[in-house]
Amino acid sequence: MCRAKRYDEAISLFDYFFNESQTLPNMLSCNLIIKAHCDQGIVDHALELYRHILLDGSLAPGIETYRILTKALVGAKRLDEACDLVRSMSRCDFAVYDILIRGFLDKGKFVRASQIFEELKGPNSKLPWRNYHKAIAIFNVSFMDYWFKQGKDEEAMEIFATLEHAELLNTISGNGVLKCLVEHGRKTEAWELFLDMIEICDSETVGIIMSKEGFFGEKTIPFERVRRTCYTRMIASLCQQGNMLEAEKLFADMFADVDGDDLLAGPDVSTFRAMINGYVKVGRVDDAIKTLNKMKISNLRKLSIHQAT
Repeated sequence: MCRAKRYDEAISLFDYFFNESQTLPNMLSCNLIIKAHCDQGIVDHALELYRHILLDGSLAPGIETYRILTKALVGAKRLDEACDLVRSMSRCDFAVYDILIRGFLDKGKFVRASQIFEELKGPNSKLPWRNYHKAIAIFNVSFMDYWFKQGKDEEAMEIFATLEHAELLNTISGNGVLKCLVEHGRKTEAWELFLDMIEICDSETVGIIMSKEGFFGEKTIPFERVRRTCYTRMIASLCQQGNMLEAEKLFADMFADVDGDDLLAGPDVSTFRAMINGYVKVGRVDDAIKTLNKMKISNLRKLSIHQAT
């Protein structure tokens, strides 16, 4: 219901099960309702449920709860409340703090954002050590984005130059930097970073690099170096662009091991649909029908294998 944005019905159902029927909810259900209130712009109702959870004590709000509420408070320009909420977390999460930092930067409160950043960088940082360097890289991306938006590319690129190579080769921080470079037209730096990341990239990396058709001019993405787990996203992007020749090559490659040991490794339904829609888009209806029939056979085969194991 929440995914379909039928928020009132979802909230009524939640109230029936967990208030009238006294069924104990789980945190996942609570997060869905908190997000529903936030999506409706009723942040106070979301906070009311959050505080009720705290008082009841049978459940503990998790990182996702704080991400939802912080984003909603920042969006409502209630930055002081967002700051108080984030500081109340029992466990520091860099993604929540990044939402807060970006909120201050978007409102032009550079000094306040910098103060929070310096606190997290300092010797008394609450960031878990295993995520410390990745978190600092993520925060730096937010400041890069801020300077680009201010038209101060030199300041943004100075931050880029300070980023450690190891963090650029982490998909979370690396994707953040790549997205920032692409969005702000830094073609050379974005392409070089993508080539550095290509051996460890994920579907998000591919989505970023293919998000702007023609952005890299004549440069050709070396698809053979990209992990097969990214093929679905690449095929979808190529089909949207009408580049069925490259899409067909990747699609065929996904079938390469189907007759081998990994019989369930073929394309999934979403990949088939992308190919079908791509063929229709370029007027190759016969190929679309052939692919549809191939999808039916593939799904039946997977089903028979699953039932036999």
